[in-house]
Formats: sequence, C-alpha cells, structure tokens
Amino acid sequence: MGCLAGEDDPDEDEARRPTPSKPFLPINAPSHVITRSQFHWQEYSDKGYLTVLSHLNELRKEGHIRAIGLCNFDTIHTDGICTQLGPGVIVSNQVQVRSRFPFVSLSRLTL
Repeated sequence: MGCLAGEDDPDEDEARRPTPSKPFLPINAPSHVITRSQFHWQEYSDKGYLTVLSHLNELRKEGHIRAIGLCNFDTIHTDGICTQLGPGVIVSNQVQVRSRFPFVSLSRLTL
C-alpha cells in the first residue's frame, strides 16, 4: 500500500471522488465533522509540522476530521510524513505548478 488513501483501488468510492465540476461532498456527514483538513507549513526547518499532523491524525481517528491533505509539500517531507503517520492517512498533496520541479521529484515518490 502506498501513502495516499485509496490509491490501491482506483475505483474505490468513485461516486465520492472529487472532480473539477464536482467538489468533494460527504455522504451523510454530520455538520460538526470537517471533511478535509488541507495542511500547509511554510518553514521545513521547524519540525513542528510533524506534531501538528499527529494531532490532526488523532482528530481524524476520533471522527472530527474525515481526511487530511497536504498543500505544497515536497517529496522528501511528504515521504517523511507518510512514514510517521502510516499508509492511508494523507489523502492528497495539492501542489502549485510553476515549473517542472513538482512533476519530476513527486513522480519518484509512490504516494
């Protein structure tokens, strides 16, 4: 199993998979549940992001958050996060593409 949830089964829950025309919508989600927490960290030298992600994971396990996604994390740090949290915890890594960097380096990481 890779890092991202559902990657081993591309047909898993196809009806709920977001598309550009259909954003992620929970099915029967209670109003107090966050469907996805998209997490960004500016300064990698401050390793506090690992602590924050561990807390977010605890909230996910308790049912307060459905999913955790990353935003603009590079390959090395995404891999470290996945190693610490375990497979299937991180559901996405949204990256802003300004150059070939994300495609070249992220393509080497099996998410």
